[in-house]
Amino acid sequence: MIDNFKFTALVEFITGTFTFPLAVELILQPILLFFTLLQLMAGKDEYRSIKKLIDAIVAIVGFSVLAFTVKAAIDAIGNTQFIDIAIGFILPIVLSVLYLPIAYCFAVYSKYEILFLRISFKEPQSKKVKLMHRIKVIRLCGLSYKRICKFLHEYVPKMYIKMSNSEFDSVINDFKHTTYES
Repeated sequence: MIDNFKFTALVEFITGTFTFPLAVELILQPILLFFTLLQLMAGKDEYRSIKKLIDAIVAIVGFSVLAFTVKAAIDAIGNTQFIDIAIGFILPIVLSVLYLPIAYCFAVYSKYEILFLRISFKEPQSKKVKLMHRIKVIRLCGLSYKRICKFLHEYVPKMYIKMSNSEFDSVINDFKHTTYES
């Protein structure tokens, strides 16, 4: 599946980068739309012979477009534009990979926000106690999105307003033992 994805990404990049001149594109688009609509209409049983002909025409046009773009890509390799094209291909991949940790951190932050909001309804009004509870939960869950979700869904419901610190510690210890044993 990953090989198919790589091939599709490469073909998309090549066909998107090396295009026909504007006049050819303006003529080609309505023709392709017409044949695509014919292909859709010929999908019924009584039009099977016409569908084969239309499929063949669409395939020929598709391979022609692909051949043109591959030829243009090969011509660009010898050109000075090759470095710009290579950067244009690699840059989205690099930026996507670099964005993943940022997205993960935002997801963890968001989940902690939800967790602390729900805990705040079940805590006493003392800011010192609230801060201690949050520090214990952060030490326990760390940056693990899975642990934060598990604590939120399984252990926050076990908390209540008049809960003492020792009872909160027992909830934390229970979570610690069940999480690290499994």
